[in-house]
Amino acid sequence: MTDPVPRVSLIFLISLVAVTAMGPMAMQLIVPSLPAIGADFDVSLAVTQLNISISMAVIAVSSLLYGPLSDRFGRRPVMLWGIVLFVVGTAAAAVAPTIEILIVSRVVQAMGGGAGMVITRAMVRDLYGPDRSASMIATLSVAIIAAPMISVVLGAYITDFFGWRYIFYFALLLSVTVLVVGIGTLHETRAGRRSADSPVRDMVRGYRILMRSPIFAGYALQSAFGTGTFFSFMGAAPYIMVNLLDRPVREFGVLFALVTIVFMASNFAGGRFATRFGTARMVLFGAAWSVVATLGGLLWFAFDGLSVAGLFVTSAVASIGSGLAMPSSQAGAMNVMPEYAGTASGGAAFSQTMMGAVFAQIAGSLVTTSAAPLFVTMLAATFIAFVFAALPTIYAGHQAGGARGLVPAAGED
Repeated sequence: MTDPVPRVSLIFLISLVAVTAMGPMAMQLIVPSLPAIGADFDVSLAVTQLNISISMAVIAVSSLLYGPLSDRFGRRPVMLWGIVLFVVGTAAAAVAPTIEILIVSRVVQAMGGGAGMVITRAMVRDLYGPDRSASMIATLSVAIIAAPMISVVLGAYITDFFGWRYIFYFALLLSVTVLVVGIGTLHETRAGRRSADSPVRDMVRGYRILMRSPIFAGYALQSAFGTGTFFSFMGAAPYIMVNLLDRPVREFGVLFALVTIVFMASNFAGGRFATRFGTARMVLFGAAWSVVATLGGLLWFAFDGLSVAGLFVTSAVASIGSGLAMPSSQAGAMNVMPEYAGTASGGAAFSQTMMGAVFAQIAGSLVTTSAAPLFVTMLAATFIAFVFAALPTIYAGHQAGGARGLVPAAGED
């Protein structure tokens, strides 16, 4: 008999989605404004690009901190202080007089933005438990995926009509609204636990315990390398479309939006199917699907050459597998040790962000005169993701076999 579905207000769930989307949306709003910012401050594109690259690194590192802090001090206070930090950084960026102050302001903004991406998933795990959390995590993942896509369009229009500073005024209005609504609607889902250790020692202990678990490593790294597949495509596909296929940028934008929609839909479906088929099966099935898709794409390229259809169909079909697996892999990582659910969420978010950045850089750097490195990189990422997807199942079978006497105990022949 399964536990009853918890009664959670609609406004609470909407607040969770808003907090989750706030960070990714504000981080990407600035992308279309980079040329205008460079011209305003009279600096190179490489310098203005630091507003993106440093922010991504800061979000990744802050993800490692928010999870353990929310385990120790409670979800609600840590999340609200993260939003406050985001508001402060956004306000400073809006009035920054120099590029250096703008970059520092973006660092503060990014430090706050990481809170929602980590803690909301832990709150869902607190409320829905191991069986139903994947479904709700899928909803939050859709927000994380959709927010950057929408924000790039919004940022372009805001910059064209009002100027680049108004993207921060818009983000400030958004974040203050989320903060006010969050104070009134986001209740505590897990009180902090007492510990005699310092917060730093407590955090280190939590990550040490989790990294000793093959199940956590399998789920977290499957999700990370699955994300790497998607970011490999993001890093190299624009160059391939414009320079190797001689197609306009707007065509890439439309087709990439379609791939993103496929990914969001499969992510949403993966969360729903997880309740019926189980976490481990969904992760393994999704990972295997992506391997077949990227292998098929590589063979298509090898025998038929480079084409727009081959490029985008491969990515879209592979994204179905990643989408089906991701909600379950994220839920599975947090289910290993419920008392460290926040820490697990932070570790998984960190590995996703860093692996996405690494694969985007690898694919973007290797693709010069041929698209072959992209197809090979995507296949490598999906294969490694599949290996880690199998790890929890293999380990669980090993443990069960040992319990039945099928695996010799220590010291036995």
